[in-house]
Amino acid sequence: MVELPHQQAEQILEQILGIRVSVSALERMNRTMAETVEPYWEMMPPVPAPEGQFLVASADGKGVPIRKPPTTAPLPIYDPQAGPKPDRQKMAIVGAVYDAQPYVRTPEQVWRALFQLPAPAANDDTLAPRPSPIAKAVRASLTVAGADGVPINARETIFSGLGVPIQHHRGLGLPVLASTEADERRGTQGP
Repeated sequence: MVELPHQQAEQILEQILGIRVSVSALERMNRTMAETVEPYWEMMPPVPAPEGQFLVASADGKGVPIRKPPTTAPLPIYDPQAGPKPDRQKMAIVGAVYDAQPYVRTPEQVWRALFQLPAPAANDDTLAPRPSPIAKAVRASLTVAGADGVPINARETIFSGLGVPIQHHRGLGLPVLASTEADERRGTQGP
């Protein structure tokens, strides 16, 4: 349900449980549950021993709409211009890290997977089964005010969390593949 807007989550909960939970109650529950996130991440076990031949680290950003109180003045006329929306969105950062085994394919197999319509069937015996990620960890964060009022930066939180397994693998001489989204509007590489 964390993937849905609160209003849709409210409707689904009503269908499943037969009770109506207001959007403001859902928002309060989210804030209350968020207080347990840092202690949860602090109790996570240390980086496991590598099981794959390389490490994959990925990070991406997603704009999250900010819900204003009903007493807030309405927004000015819609401006379809792309770019940061200072009082309308915050940037959530999602990071993932996992060990992986190589997925060896011929150039023709890659072309077929990318451009063949319809996509190759799962039972296509010309392709070996794709290896699954090993020990995958996913973490997301939104920049928020800390208990002392100092902002806790989402990018710093996610990238420092990705840094631990990356340094561990590099120390063992294993390759690391990193993927981030380029954001030209901000003039930065990655979220």
